[in-house]
Amino acid sequence: MVSGSSPAPAIIAPSIWRRSAGSIPVRSITSDTTLLIIERGKTMKGQKSNLSERAMLVTLKVHLLRASVKDKTVTHEVVTAKKATEDAGGWTTHMLPKGAMYAVTAAASQIKQAHNMWTLPWMDGGMRILPSELFMKYSESMRKAQQQFEKAVRDFLDNDYPRLRLNAHQRLAGLLNSDVVLPTAEEARQKFSIDHNVLPLPDATDFRVNLGDEQVKSLKKNVARSIEAMTKKAVGDLYQQLGKMIERIVKQTSGEKKQIYDSLISNLKDLCDTIPLLNLTDDPNLEELRKECVSKLARLKPDDLREDKGKRKKAHKNAEEIMAKLQGYSSL
Repeated sequence: MVSGSSPAPAIIAPSIWRRSAGSIPVRSITSDTTLLIIERGKTMKGQKSNLSERAMLVTLKVHLLRASVKDKTVTHEVVTAKKATEDAGGWTTHMLPKGAMYAVTAAASQIKQAHNMWTLPWMDGGMRILPSELFMKYSESMRKAQQQFEKAVRDFLDNDYPRLRLNAHQRLAGLLNSDVVLPTAEEARQKFSIDHNVLPLPDATDFRVNLGDEQVKSLKKNVARSIEAMTKKAVGDLYQQLGKMIERIVKQTSGEKKQIYDSLISNLKDLCDTIPLLNLTDDPNLEELRKECVSKLARLKPDDLREDKGKRKKAHKNAEEIMAKLQGYSSL
């Protein structure tokens, strides 16, 4: 049996529901262990340590009002009229007009973008890894995105939804039945929520379980291998992000003058600024590529690329050379 009687650190602290008048519910779970990791991260910049002491895991789920519903009644009517079997198809009724929730869905996308910007994919199912050094930036980005989402939801429910619900009888007409019922504004409000979890990263060296020594040793090795594989996969995602941006520059600077947006360069600059903090394995090849992107591409002015054929041609050549190097790394 595993020796030692000291209890393992708490993994999940009590759930915290944060909501104010008229706001949507936000479920935020943060463990005591994770809070310690955040504090350690403030003083461990540049120091070598276990990954579990330098990063944490985060999950995010944004819930929206389902504006479409599978209508069994109409489905039965259609398949009966067409003399088809019940599994031949299905009718879906869209309770709200197309684009009615555009502002809300756009705000939800902004939350996901803020979540993804400072994190890397870790496991299937949406779990991502967040370096402790980026926790404050991540939290601030998430806070702003959440506020925009709450405002979009309030505006939709207070200003648009009552009218849309009132007009639904005319718009849907005979499609309204027991399967298609539009909720009240207050009922609809409960459909919008955010689940946000912050959890500690597993540490293979501190694996406590009530098994024999050999079994624990084997499990520790498996955990260590899994963490190593997922870490490499996370860093590989940085290569892929960089590759997509360089490929976009290659396409946009090819041939004659094309429409070039400022974001073509600003997005690359933002990624290059973030890579050093997301490079969990301190991959030297990735750092070399990042520096080359900064010196040859990220400092370019979009106006020059739009107006100066010579600079556009040089940028195209540099981007192609960097792309060739990117494709040469197995991390891709």
